[in-house]
Amino acid sequence: MNSTRALLASLWIAACLAPGWMPGRRGLDACLMLGWAALVAPALGALAAQYTRGVFALAVLGWAWAQCALVLAFSERMVPEPACACAVIAALGLCGHALARAFGIRAPTLLVLSTGLCLLPSLPGWIGEPLPARYSALILDLSPWTWVMEAAGFDWLRHAAIYEPAGALDIDPGLRQAFPPLPTALTMALIALLSAAAAEVLLRRRGSALVR
Repeated sequence: MNSTRALLASLWIAACLAPGWMPGRRGLDACLMLGWAALVAPALGALAAQYTRGVFALAVLGWAWAQCALVLAFSERMVPEPACACAVIAALGLCGHALARAFGIRAPTLLVLSTGLCLLPSLPGWIGEPLPARYSALILDLSPWTWVMEAAGFDWLRHAAIYEPAGALDIDPGLRQAFPPLPTALTMALIALLSAAAAEVLLRRRGSALVR
């Protein structure tokens, strides 16, 4: 039964990235896949933690992130730093996996949190006026979309979803600089590894306490 659940979970997790495969006018769109994967990555990590265990969980997540690499490879849109973008997405998934294992945080909660962080920079502009530039710059730094898109090498502040709605046109270089791709990927990878290690230590301590 456990293997059946794990297989179904792996198929479900892989299917969750299906919207990223939707073709645009010129075929597969790397930006669409990167944006969607950044949004759902923490939740997919939580699903893997809930229904799979050990190396199989990493394999399931690896298949999901491999879809990102395939779309980036066949997309008509050139991605300057595809490996860095995929690394950040993988790190987001591992962080979600660690949070689910250590604290029992479920996938819907992480999906809501991730969606909120992604939409928050532009939301004020969509419903009224953008926030002052100094606040928009701070909120942009907290968005998974910003991490992934700038790790990919895109000029994210000039994207239509950000430029006017988030007031990015008023953010000068003194307020905010784009995240450099390689340092961003390495930083996120380190955070993910530390999160996984901390979750493992916490679970072992809980197990030891129960034995006593």
